[in-house]
Amino acid sequence: MSNFDKHFKTKISIFLFFLSVSIFPQTKTFIQDYSYASSKVDSKNISCAIALHQVRTLLLTDVETFLEKEDNLSKFGIPDSLSQDFDKSIKCIISWVTDINILESRWIGTEYFIKASLTITQATLGKRISIFLEQKNSLSEFEEDYLKTEEAFLGINGLQERFATSTAEKEKSSIRRQYITLTNLITASDYLHKSYSKFLDNEFDKSILYCKKAIEYGSNSALTYNIIGLENYFKGNNDEAINFYEKAIKLNPMSALVYSNMGLVFIKKANFDKAISCFGKAISLDSNFAVAYDNMGLGNYYKGNNNEAIDLYEKAIKLNPKSALAYSNMGLVYFRKAKFDTAISCFEKAIELNPKLAVAYYNLGYTYLDRYNFKMAIPPFEKAANLGYVGAREWIKKIKALDKLLK
Repeated sequence: MSNFDKHFKTKISIFLFFLSVSIFPQTKTFIQDYSYASSKVDSKNISCAIALHQVRTLLLTDVETFLEKEDNLSKFGIPDSLSQDFDKSIKCIISWVTDINILESRWIGTEYFIKASLTITQATLGKRISIFLEQKNSLSEFEEDYLKTEEAFLGINGLQERFATSTAEKEKSSIRRQYITLTNLITASDYLHKSYSKFLDNEFDKSILYCKKAIEYGSNSALTYNIIGLENYFKGNNDEAINFYEKAIKLNPMSALVYSNMGLVFIKKANFDKAISCFGKAISLDSNFAVAYDNMGLGNYYKGNNNEAIDLYEKAIKLNPKSALAYSNMGLVYFRKAKFDTAISCFEKAIELNPKLAVAYYNLGYTYLDRYNFKMAIPPFEKAANLGYVGAREWIKKIKALDKLLK
């Protein structure tokens, strides 16, 4: 790795993509309870799963109603340009980016009672919603899981009616098996939602645990294996991540998202040719997948293919003009090409688009430092440090120490 690459930092465009939102104290908590009258075919665990599904549905309906009121979308960090897409899938998206908190539960043999809360905050909800709305190619997979869960619940209702009127034991046994399968799907979906919520909170151990529980209960979708692949990627379990991505591809060979995510693992393993191949496959499946172009640019950057990298970043920006990451990454290539003014413009554009993108401040600071413009280097390094960027504060100390020596 060159001295340049040691100091400069790239930022990957992955399944997650966080937009900045204005911060002000805005929190809303919803509380609902539900009593489920168990049928003859229900066990305690099944009754719990159904009651949990119902109370979650009530809470999501409350959130949907609240957000659809005037100004609440913007207050919670959902840009006007995205609100139309959000309206179309509001319940599905909220179900994935939030988690419910069980306040009280009890089982009395014929009834399962659950009281739960769901809290949304302006500081986090807008970011999480943007994950979906800025990468719409992934939304369909989440919608598919959501709809399957709703269909399973409708199927449960039908099976309850059939079981109640059935007199043949053989038919009842068949209904029980179908019933358990459908309730397992609901339980699996609940664990998968918990897994993704913990993933968004960077609690990867818990996230992986919940995802494995989802698989135990029968979750066998490309989305499930993509999520657990991501979890292992961020844990540094590269081989495990690839294994799960390959399972996801086997289930859905047309998933551009999975190929793009798998390419990032190969970048981490320094297998840049394989990474570029994965990103190329993602683009062949979805020619409008901006993130895949951005990541493919990263692969070419590491290979030293500067012009190819710039072309790919420009394509990513054309598809998503608000991609702060693409601008920041493109700035690194221009720095390497000694086009420093253009590099600075790229970093500044990235910061304009996302004022919380610490890596862009860091790279801007380092560009000024490299040009011996210490006065201009300190402010972006300070901003990067305040945003938690590792290494920025050390450069500030070195610059100030050097400045004293020069005086």
